[in-house]
Amino acid sequence: MGLVQEILAATLLMGGLAVFFGIVLAIVERKFKIQTDPRIDEVEELLPGINCGACGQTGCRGVAEGIVAGVLEVNACPVGGQATADQIGALLGRSAQVGPTKKAVIRCQPDLKEPPSYTGIDTCLGYQTLIGGTLGCAYGCVGLGDCQAVCPVGAIYRDEQGLMQVAEALCTGCGLCVKACPRSVIVLREPTETWQLLCRNPEKGKQVLAVCNSGCIACGLCVKACTHGALKMADNLPVVDYQLCNECGDCVAKCPKKCLVLKGIMLFEQAQDAS
Repeated sequence: MGLVQEILAATLLMGGLAVFFGIVLAIVERKFKIQTDPRIDEVEELLPGINCGACGQTGCRGVAEGIVAGVLEVNACPVGGQATADQIGALLGRSAQVGPTKKAVIRCQPDLKEPPSYTGIDTCLGYQTLIGGTLGCAYGCVGLGDCQAVCPVGAIYRDEQGLMQVAEALCTGCGLCVKACPRSVIVLREPTETWQLLCRNPEKGKQVLAVCNSGCIACGLCVKACTHGALKMADNLPVVDYQLCNECGDCVAKCPKKCLVLKGIMLFEQAQDAS
């Protein structure tokens, strides 16, 4: 047999083997193919699709798989909220009430005596890692926007004074901003928790005043003003008992640094100003 014939025979043999193994693989793939529930794709389509991780899963696909399998409730996506839960529930014939949504609160609205000059990594985490508490207030908002960067619904913004704020109407209570804040300045509050202290510096008044004009100075006037015994001082900061608070606003009115807020009072004052 000549060289050409040998090459041709080898080529035909290899081609034949390729066809044979291709047929075998096709048969095996068809026989052992894992059937995917088509509803998973449908549920995934209803989810926001941003793979933010607020649900604790690896992504929207993982949430969809868990919901269809019955491992997760139809309201497993905190970003989608009740509207998404209702759509998924209608698709799967299941229902779940999301309930009142928690809202993020930035417990600091700083008015620093000398805003620190910082030229390092332009993130709150970078500042905290490199500078820590050696400049300005060691407990306050750094203000470089790590919370804003991770918010999947655009609920956190910077106001005209450069302070980080939360647009409550947009906030879904997913908690990603809480995890992103290196100083634990942000918390999720229940809808019933309308009283808030926008300071978390536990130092005494003199030390607070040395770094910030708007921090709590532990004067105790708010506690004295509360006739219902709903407030007490702990670590130089007022703490509220929501079961005793009737939202009268006396404590807010007496606070000399205006770092106490009460949602109902604030909304009333805004309406008065607008009129």
